[in-house]
Amino acid sequence: FEVFNVSTGKPTRVADLARELSRVYGKKIEPKISRQFRWGDVRHLVLDPQKINRLGFKADVSLKEGLSRFKTWMQSQGEVKDHFTAAYEQLKKSRLIYD
Repeated sequence: FEVFNVSTGKPTRVADLARELSRVYGKKIEPKISRQFRWGDVRHLVLDPQKINRLGFKADVSLKEGLSRFKTWMQSQGEVKDHFTAAYEQLKKSRLIYD
């Protein structure tokens, strides 16, 4: 099998992703950036879509549109188990996020 990065190749800051998710879901959330990084934390990551582009694929859906489509799809799935609460508590316990 082969691995392909399906992406636009454009960088997106985590804070911008959080704000866009906040907007899409109609929640008033402002991300808190602690600027406290652990050794080994990845600071910047951008996917390179060149391999899949050579096959003729080009991502043409913006982050905003993709998140809106994802929300619509999620809502069409009926009852969805809440994994967020447990994940959030684990991140707090691991001191990766703070209240």
